[in-house]
Parts: sequence; C-alpha cells; structure tokens
Amino acid sequence: MGAKLFFLLLVLIAVAFFFTMAVGAGHNNSQDPPPASGSSAQQDYVMKNPPPPWIGNMIGFLSPKLSLPQKEFRFGAVPIMVDVPAGSTRYRNATIRVTTGCTPVDCSVNIAYQSKNDEGKDMSLDQQTWTPSSKDKPDQASLVIMESGGTLTFSCTSAPQCIAVLQ
Repeated sequence: MGAKLFFLLLVLIAVAFFFTMAVGAGHNNSQDPPPASGSSAQQDYVMKNPPPPWIGNMIGFLSPKLSLPQKEFRFGAVPIMVDVPAGSTRYRNATIRVTTGCTPVDCSVNIAYQSKNDEGKDMSLDQQTWTPSSKDKPDQASLVIMESGGTLTFSCTSAPQCIAVLQ
C-alpha cells in the first residue's frame, strides 16, 4: 500500500511540474522578442536595466578573486590610484571592505574601477563606481575586474583618512 501511495504522489508531482512548465512557456511566448544581439536597442535595455545588486553577492563567491600584493589601502582627500595587473580569467571579483571612513550613518568613501582599453564596455563593466548604500553591506564594495586589468581609484570625501582592505 505504501509503495502505491508513493508512486501516485510521484505521478501527481510530475503532472503538476509539466502543467506549470506548459503554462510558463505559453506566457513566455506572448512576450515581445528581445532586441537583436549587438543592436543599440539591446545596449539601451542593458544600460536602463542593470542586474540587481544581490546577484553579485550570490555568484561572487564562485568567481575568481582579485589578488594584489597590497591588501590594505590608506587614502584621504587626495585620491590614490592602484594599478591592477592583467589576469588569466576574463572576470575577477574585487571585494573591498572599508574599515575606516564608514559609519552606519555616513560613509565618505568612493571606489572606482577603470578597465584598460575600454574592455567590458559592451557590458558596462569598463567604468564602475562604488558608493555606499544603506542596503545589504554598506561598507563593502564588489567590483568586476576585467582580464586586461585597469586602475582602482580610492578617495575619501569627509574623513581625514580612510582605510579599505581587499578581501
């Protein structure tokens, strides 16, 4: 009796799954097709609809990490620029935590990345700027570093000295 009940339950789950897939496919077919790849309409759509911030946190731990000889950066009102060498993978994740210069109320740090030769421009990854937000982790920046490297720029707008650490 138990095996028949288990088999019946398994069949009901399979039927529900296929029904849900069929309904979803019908809804998907009723939408407008996406713009052609490489078209200006596609680029406009990507610029107006960036991925949500939580996606970087979700997949960030899977991507290769940026590694630099210097892990701690001290900077003030005069920005410092750090050269990022080329890497062996197309993308690297730079997770930078601000240890001094951020409070729960105010964070006076700006971190920017500029790729070499506009690499990643088609995905808006050639110029990235991090400014703190009150969401998620307000003292942690996550930037995508392209294969050819580039430059990280750190600046502190109101505190006398800020410190950031590459994770």
